[in-house]
Amino acid sequence: MTEYRDLQWAVEPHRSRIYNHQLPSMLTDTIRLRVFMEHHVFAVWDFMSLLKSLQILATGSDVPWIPASNSRVCRIVNELVLEEESDSDGTGGFASHFDLYRSAMRVVGADTTSIDSFIKNLSLDGFSTDTLRESAFIPRLVLPFLESTFRIVYSGDTAAIASALAFGRETLLPDAFEDILNEIRPEDETAEQFRYYLSRHIELDRHEHSVMARELVEEICGDDQQLWETASDAAITSLAARCRLWDQLASHLAVADRLSLLI
Repeated sequence: MTEYRDLQWAVEPHRSRIYNHQLPSMLTDTIRLRVFMEHHVFAVWDFMSLLKSLQILATGSDVPWIPASNSRVCRIVNELVLEEESDSDGTGGFASHFDLYRSAMRVVGADTTSIDSFIKNLSLDGFSTDTLRESAFIPRLVLPFLESTFRIVYSGDTAAIASALAFGRETLLPDAFEDILNEIRPEDETAEQFRYYLSRHIELDRHEHSVMARELVEEICGDDQQLWETASDAAITSLAARCRLWDQLASHLAVADRLSLLI
């Protein structure tokens, strides 16, 4: 569709900033990788909130059940949820990508205390962006990224949520994750599980999920120019938030490097 190509052109400068970012090239040792994972795990968690919000809106997930208004959108979203929430864990079992990531953190020696405590203390009643700001467990430099995601989630706008999912996650991450994967030292056996997580994401997103995410946006926006404008705004917002997060993480790692040299 012409509208989708136009949207791709509109977001390309923001995507290019991420693809050319210095952060992946900084993840060349285990200590830096641990720091990155301790922060990035929150972006893995909020991805599922983005996806599940779309499932609630598009698939008739409430009780009593009401048929979905668009069966194709329903099918795509449920397929995405199936693999994101219960994918192969590489050992014959199943796990969410979030649990795969958290398990990889433990193997590489990253501290899961913050994310574990945050999840344990989550309350479904009254959760809002204020909850994020009040949490003692969220690293401060991750907070703006989470707030950006949840503003889109709580907009209740399927076009915005689908676009954030497509452009901020599914079509973006294969190349971004491949850059990270290429920087991990082959001899670092502790990172083997993280390699599996990255490789699995690259495989699914590049060949399946990116195609499904594109179709999702096209199905939802159709010929409605206003919906395409909403999708464009959400895509740019999501990419800008990702770039700010990577800027902050790169600065954080650079400061940590300087401090270690002084000790």
